[in-house]
Amino acid sequence: AYRELGRYALAAAALDRAVELDRVVYGAPRPVTLIARGLLEKAVGDFDAAGRSLAAVLAAAEAAGEPRAVADAASNLGTLRYEAGDLEGARALHERARTIRRALGPPAALAASLGSLALVAGDLRDPATARTLLEEALVLQRRAGDVLGEARTRLNLGWAVEALGDVVGAEREVRAALAAARASGSADLVRGSLHSLAYLCARTARLADALHHAREATELVGEVASGLGDASAVRVRGAAGRTADLGVRIADASDDLDAMAYFAECGRGGALLEDLRTRAALAHAAVPADLGALEAAARGREAAAVRAFHDVDGRGDQEAIVARRGELVAARDDLRDLVDRIERDARRRAGSVAAPVASLAAVRGRLGADEAFVWYVTSADDPVALVATRDRAWRVRLGPAGGLADACDTLLTSIVTHGAGVGAAVERLRGLVAAPLAVPAGVRRWIVSPDGPLSQVPFGLLVPAAEVLFATSATAFVRAARDAPSGTDVLALGDPVYDGATSAPPGATASREGHGVLERLPASGDEARAVGDVVLVRGDATEGALVAALARPARWRAVHLACHGLFEAARPEFSSLALTPDAADDGFLTALEVSRLTVATDLVVLSACSTGRGRVVRGEGAIGLARAFQRAGAPRVVCALWKVNDAASAAFMTRFYAAYRPRDGTAPKSAAAALRDAQAAVASDPHFAHPVFWAAWVLWGRPD
Repeated sequence: AYRELGRYALAAAALDRAVELDRVVYGAPRPVTLIARGLLEKAVGDFDAAGRSLAAVLAAAEAAGEPRAVADAASNLGTLRYEAGDLEGARALHERARTIRRALGPPAALAASLGSLALVAGDLRDPATARTLLEEALVLQRRAGDVLGEARTRLNLGWAVEALGDVVGAEREVRAALAAARASGSADLVRGSLHSLAYLCARTARLADALHHAREATELVGEVASGLGDASAVRVRGAAGRTADLGVRIADASDDLDAMAYFAECGRGGALLEDLRTRAALAHAAVPADLGALEAAARGREAAAVRAFHDVDGRGDQEAIVARRGELVAARDDLRDLVDRIERDARRRAGSVAAPVASLAAVRGRLGADEAFVWYVTSADDPVALVATRDRAWRVRLGPAGGLADACDTLLTSIVTHGAGVGAAVERLRGLVAAPLAVPAGVRRWIVSPDGPLSQVPFGLLVPAAEVLFATSATAFVRAARDAPSGTDVLALGDPVYDGATSAPPGATASREGHGVLERLPASGDEARAVGDVVLVRGDATEGALVAALARPARWRAVHLACHGLFEAARPEFSSLALTPDAADDGFLTALEVSRLTVATDLVVLSACSTGRGRVVRGEGAIGLARAFQRAGAPRVVCALWKVNDAASAAFMTRFYAAYRPRDGTAPKSAAAALRDAQAAVASDPHFAHPVFWAAWVLWGRPD
């Protein structure tokens, strides 16, 4: 019930309790509980986990000869296939469910199958069939008094009618869907209905009405996502980001820059902002004892699974490797679910609510005379940028989305392959996203809130004369105090001990001058000694020693971590820094573990490969290590977008700290200025002139 109402945090709490009771009474979760888990996982966007849960139920129901359970599992698995783009696979599963349900009922379940088949027909460009199926479903739902089902069916019927060219009829169905959704109490369906209504009003040039409905829909996103753990909140906000994109397009057509800024900002970094507001409640000491014990056990199982995988990896026993990999995936799923539960509990105790969105006027009021804030919105077919300075704001249309994505990919490919065409690729992308903005020459600092592929682009190449800072959101920029750096010493870690056989965990890619097996990084030790006041190298570069150093009362000027960085595309929360393993830890400090720390420092420098990479989620940016350190309290993070050369990194970091924390009595520069100066210095060395050696470094966070 909570899931259908869009109250996902409460649904997750109820499901946790159901699983506990099932294990006590039955020894394992029942099929009905597994279906509930799969549906909730799907609702919050974790499609991989949902697929595993529902496939397990389908197999068990088939083996037990339980047709209703087969229909339920097939129907929900079919919806997953549909959302993954497998239309024929989805249709086969929904047809199977419809056949069983037509024979056995109940009517509401049959109506659901008809509605699912209608969605497949619509995507197969057969709106007439979709309409027929939906009208049959609507009769069954109204007869059964299924208000929630009626709301969903009428909403889909609106899309089918619109596809048949009847915009007036489509709006009539969507308004009926909205009324039913409000009656049912489902915030998520209300949001979806308002989104559709905004789109239809925009189609008929009623832009004021369209803006009103889009704003109503967007305001509900925070309500639906609020109280979830970070991973779930990120997925929910990302899936709802299309409403913000629609709002940007409507505001653009209305010449309403204030509304455009509102929609560009809505949901951007929202999960991160919510988390930063509840840091105290997320501290280890605040975790209830029962959840703390479960977390410790889950971390132990995950670490044991990592070790077991490494014990068999490289021996050629594929059966054992596959088995250990499966055990590691299961252990990490359990750990991730438990951390999500702890975060939900913390946010509930903290009374967490979505942060109010900063207005365009507030953003302009916080900018310096030589600063510009740039929002990019690239997920729509017609990407736009909104630029704000202290004096004025303006928008720029950027051209086709496909061309922009291709230009980003071409630039990154030419850099990481040491290609000769970097200059042309830079000029092409600059001509798409930087030059058209016509930012005044007096602006020396660009604060960029990127979107889509732009969050993985080295902007320093596009505007080399400027300082560039990536910001998760303008709201974070406005809320953050511009206080002077207060830390003193630098904590530096480098040259961890790798035994020559240690390899990256399954699914992880990229390492600082390493491939698969992690090789020693002697230059990273020299780098740590050169920049650090407190230095952890070789056997001291363990997770335990690092956590203990971070726990000291005094604030750090910088925390510098020079080691292998490992990026996991499928599970970015398990992207990691490879440290020295010991009896207590496996040596892989994951983003999930980092996010549960408290990092009191002015700056974190991740002198490791691919630490700036992450799974790009609409509205939330790149999810990975850099974001995890921001969650842990670091106001700014320097990280790398690709594999970095050991010697070039040492040269870069030496120049960076000479500007950021000089020891010759000169005034320190901001992190953004120090980054720009260090890149220019390394680029001037003939050995490191190619951008692959120096352009990877980017800065996320707030100005200093």
